[in-house]
Order: sequence, then C-alpha cells, then structure tokens
Amino acid sequence: MGIKSLIQMAVTLAILAVATGNLPLILKEVRKAQLVLLEESKASRWGRVATEPPKSLPKVRLLHLNQHRKIDR
Repeated sequence: MGIKSLIQMAVTLAILAVATGNLPLILKEVRKAQLVLLEESKASRWGRVATEPPKSLPKVRLLHLNQHRKIDR
C-alpha cells in the first residue's frame, strides 16, 4: 500500500467522521492512544542493564597497577 492510498484513506475517514459528528470522539481516542504510546516508550520501562558477568564465565581479579611495581628511590 503506497503513501497516496494511505492519504486517500485518511482523508475519506476524516470526512466521514465530520459528516457523522464523530470527530470529537475519534480525536479523543487518538489522544488516548498517543498517551499510552508515550507511557510505554519511557526509558524507565526498558529494564536494567546486566552488570554481573554470566555464571558460566570464570571470575578474574584485576590487580591495581601499583601493587607489583617497584619504586626506585
């Protein structure tokens, strides 16, 4: 379905909504759907990033750089 046919369909539906007096109801439903979409797309609902390595990988200790360096005086 091309963009022209989508535009034609939207214009037809808008004219029918105005002719039948249902435009305020349709606009209300569109706004409710937009609010639901905004609520669902919030970053707080995306979940958490995994911060621990999987249990199947061995744990590796990181050594501080200065632990094994000899200090020349």
